[in-house]
Amino acid sequence: MRYERDGFSIESSIRKKRPLPQWYLEEPFIDSTDVFYLKSFYDLNTCRSAGMGLSPIPWDKIVHYAEFYQLDCDIVEAFIDIIREMDGAYMEWQNEQAERKKPKQTPPPTR
Repeated sequence: MRYERDGFSIESSIRKKRPLPQWYLEEPFIDSTDVFYLKSFYDLNTCRSAGMGLSPIPWDKIVHYAEFYQLDCDIVEAFIDIIREMDGAYMEWQNEQAERKKPKQTPPPTR
């Protein structure tokens, strides 16, 4: 979250060869459960449909992944919800990045 808020200043600091903030340089602590969800999302990210734009990770791919790792039935629902939340945030971020990269359109001059 902090990088999202301060990301522009980080990118700017790198370009200008200024010192980076300490919070950026510190390695975050990631719990083993979090590592599983991050790896799962990374793996499932490859299951998106190819097409015109970014599409959500299909539900059946998430369920199949949970079955493959033999997650307990009471955990599968939470797993699906967590992956979908991560996917929603990722898709929102991707859309914001695409908007940032679009050239600014200026209205034609009026006579």
